[in-house]
Amino acid sequence: MMQRACGFENFKYRIINILNMRKAVSELVVIVMFLMIAVALIGLVFIFISGFQEQTKTETQQTGETSFMKAGSCLEVISFDDKANNLYVKNCGRQPISNITVLVDKKPIYVDDAAINPNEIKAFAVYSDNKGAHEVKIIGDYVNAMAVVDVKTPATIGFTLSLYPASGSNEVLSIANAAVNTELIYGEAKQVQLSCSKLPLGVTCSFSPSSVAAGESSALAISAANGNGNGVNGTFVINIGGAADGLIKNASFSLLLKNKTVFVSSATYTGDLREGGAGSGLDGANAKCNNLASAAGLTAGGRVFKAWLSNSTDSAADRLTHSSVPYVRIDGVVVADDWADVVDGGLANPINVDEYGIPKGGEYGAFVWTGTNTAGYYSGEDKYACTTDWTCSIYDSSQTGMIGYSGVISSSWTSGSNSRCSSNRALYCFEQ
Repeated sequence: MMQRACGFENFKYRIINILNMRKAVSELVVIVMFLMIAVALIGLVFIFISGFQEQTKTETQQTGETSFMKAGSCLEVISFDDKANNLYVKNCGRQPISNITVLVDKKPIYVDDAAINPNEIKAFAVYSDNKGAHEVKIIGDYVNAMAVVDVKTPATIGFTLSLYPASGSNEVLSIANAAVNTELIYGEAKQVQLSCSKLPLGVTCSFSPSSVAAGESSALAISAANGNGNGVNGTFVINIGGAADGLIKNASFSLLLKNKTVFVSSATYTGDLREGGAGSGLDGANAKCNNLASAAGLTAGGRVFKAWLSNSTDSAADRLTHSSVPYVRIDGVVVADDWADVVDGGLANPINVDEYGIPKGGEYGAFVWTGTNTAGYYSGEDKYACTTDWTCSIYDSSQTGMIGYSGVISSSWTSGSNSRCSSNRALYCFEQ
């Protein structure tokens, strides 16, 4: 009996050991499988990172026919103009594309340094001296576009046109100067005929010389009549063109024309120009000019006006800005080229238009309080300023103020005669 009991116990221990061994093997298998899954996941991550780096790598832009596209970059061919031989390409990506090379039949023709911004469409000239189908490839930063186009008019010349500087103003000079530069990029260096268009009223242009061989430069001079294009005001884009053997290239010149507005007041006042009977007559006259200008919409952008008026202590020449740009009426007519032209004894045109552009008076125009001679200074006698500071409105022959006639351009525009202080006269208002 004892032997049977011992045999049974041995058998039981063997079974338990076997079961423990199977459990250990199962746990080992689970661990191995977990490690295999982890290694696979790490491999996938490595492949993804390597692929992304390959896509966005910067070392290689073009290798044979394979292009590497930067994330967010895209070029799309839109159309081909067979009359001008221009291929229109759109940046359909999220990144600006620059360093663009144009190839025709796999031959580099020229490089365009100007970037194409997202959603911008740009024309690229296709130069070929043969008619028929040609493969055109536009290669930029990490991306390219290709098209087969039908060239109907072979090109005998290809050139670019640029300006330096590309902008100017009459604020300092009445003439803006720029160099017109041409660069030959294809064919023979033929003569390029230069021209300008889209000129604002009163603005002219000239070239010296008027034509150049492609690759040479010309001097551009833009002149404004009376210093400011007949009184036009603002920024204007002038087109500068060059034509050679049927090929036309254009560049833009941005011209800023500035002026100072001047008008004769629509309202008239006695010789007491104070506001509400208080303060000085000069301050009151300035306030009147600004009130009229504001009502007419002339004070936008912080524009300020002062009266052309002098008293025994303060002259117009001391109070008003000496502008280097023209003084212009509301209707666009130039009165004087600058301050020096205002005080040289006469005007180019009379100040006979009010703040609304309405002409005032007849042959002599409106009578205007001034107290000022043609040089911009006080007329010299107290009685010429309705006492000493435009504070008198009584009917007294001993109290007068100097007046000018707004309809004339001689010295009488500011120093015409005297008027009793009880009379109602206008004011000249000058923008500062």
